[in-house]
Amino acid sequence: MANSYHKLNGSFIFKSDVGRVRKVNEDRCTALRNAKGDVLLCVCDGMGGQNKGDYASELCLTVITDSFQNKSRLGSTRSASRWLKNTIRDANNQVYMMGATSPDYQGMGTTVTVALLHKGNLVTAQVGDSRAYTYSSETLTQITEDQSYVEYLYKSGKISEAEKEIHQNKNVLTNALGTYPSLSLDIRSQRYKGESLFLCSDGVYNSVPRGDIENILHCHESLSIKADMLISTANSYGAKDNLSVILWECPY
Repeated sequence: MANSYHKLNGSFIFKSDVGRVRKVNEDRCTALRNAKGDVLLCVCDGMGGQNKGDYASELCLTVITDSFQNKSRLGSTRSASRWLKNTIRDANNQVYMMGATSPDYQGMGTTVTVALLHKGNLVTAQVGDSRAYTYSSETLTQITEDQSYVEYLYKSGKISEAEKEIHQNKNVLTNALGTYPSLSLDIRSQRYKGESLFLCSDGVYNSVPRGDIENILHCHESLSIKADMLISTANSYGAKDNLSVILWECPY
């Protein structure tokens, strides 16, 4: 899956791949612009396997993108943040109700990571352990916080950063969309200064070393080639999970 869009003030691309081990791709990702010129980047990593993790991620993505495209205006950045929070909670309600009322979908859920460019600001929303980064001056900076068991252990000082990367429970989430009727989500806003943006599912950052990601983002290739390089590099390392990447760049 791949798509791209270009405009004078920036371009984006999103791609997803099943990886080397999984039989079904439960990831979903997209990037789009509304009529006002706001840009939305979103990646979802479904969970549930035979219980339709792919359906959970697809439904979540659809709710968010439909709302974004149908919203006539987002107003102030505060209003945009409130819209994003309410929309993700609506997605949680729909995924949860589907799981609660149909045995075929029971137990499904998804991560969701959103980056919204609106009126010179960057708003992020986080549920789970997919990630959003900025890339500037050859440095990759994570701007979302993993909602996972190992992140809790790390923040509480019980394990080191090195131990976090190899911990046996690194894939255990402390938060996911659609698994409970209520949802806790992290919404943050910062001034956008033209940095490149990189969003991905955990299959990518768990497979590709940070230095390799930075080298790929730094190379003078098209966004499409960079996205292909990220996915092919993850697959070359064995990619035990699905892979999704979203890239956004402003012109030099």
